[in-house]
Amino acid sequence: EPGPRFEPSERWAYSNANSLLLARAIEEATGTSWREHVQTRILARLGLEDTGFDEPPTVRGYRYGKRDDPVGYGGADDHLWFDATDWSASWTGPAGEITGTAQDTAVFVAALFGGALLSAEARAELTAFEATGDGAFFYGFHCHRIRSEADGPLAIGHHGDVPGFSSSAAWLPDSRTAVVVLRHGRDRPRQLGQSERRGV
Repeated sequence: EPGPRFEPSERWAYSNANSLLLARAIEEATGTSWREHVQTRILARLGLEDTGFDEPPTVRGYRYGKRDDPVGYGGADDHLWFDATDWSASWTGPAGEITGTAQDTAVFVAALFGGALLSAEARAELTAFEATGDGAFFYGFHCHRIRSEADGPLAIGHHGDVPGFSSSAAWLPDSRTAVVVLRHGRDRPRQLGQSERRGV
């Protein structure tokens, strides 16, 4: 149902719409597309030549679910594995249409959390994690805090997917290490989420 689900700061919920609103605000404030900002302020600055916007995939991507449902997840008896390689991620816009290699993503993650892109003040705001109500899952500004075990190493990152492809990227501040996993297939979401949290 359209409209706010709750008042600001009342509780937490994940929303890709926030990325769309942020991109629109950038465009309104500057008169320049969000893609151009990403290209000039991030990709060119870091030399990320293997990252782009909805580039055609070079590997096949598979999805478990329904062929006519790009948003829903698998799980029902009538769901099946199918080839989703030719589905375009452009409909996700700033919430997920950027594609890149694991190497480029690792360079970006290291720059984002390691200090090459943002000031210390901006990084503190980025990583001001809030409880989500989902156990030990804490979310900041487009990133979350990850611990594989209660006393395990801290990692900061994000994971996401579009039909046929998924990615997980994490920064381990103690060792200043970036870890990136790209997949061209999709498990049922609960299984993938748990395996990703254990694996990082």
